Amino acid sequence: MDAALKQAGHIPGRYFDPTNDRDLTEGIYSGNSAPRFSTGYGDLRHVPAVLLETHSSNPTASACSAPMWFIESALRSVGEHGTELRAAIAADRNRPAGQDPRQLGQR
Repeated sequence: MDAALKQAGHIPGRYFDPTNDRDLTEGIYSGNSAPRFSTGYGDLRHVPAVLLETHSSNPTASACSAPMWFIESALRSVGEHGTELRAAIAADRNRPAGQDPRQLGQR
């Protein structure tokens, strides 16, 4: 999906938060969100989830077209990899509580 966005002229990137809002020297956090956010709720329900933010530093036209490109790429990817996606969801639902999914070769 990143490749499709780049080809359309967008700059995909990761979302992260400062570990401490008052002191950026303490580092950044880029991990699982709490269930009150869409990506954290996806983790809780064992389904893929995406938080798409396109407003941060993009011109208006780019911020408006990026979701269209992202959704199109996501639907194409799901169509091409549906079997693998269903298998990954099943593996995540069946893993022991507290086990890191990377231990199963899943992400």
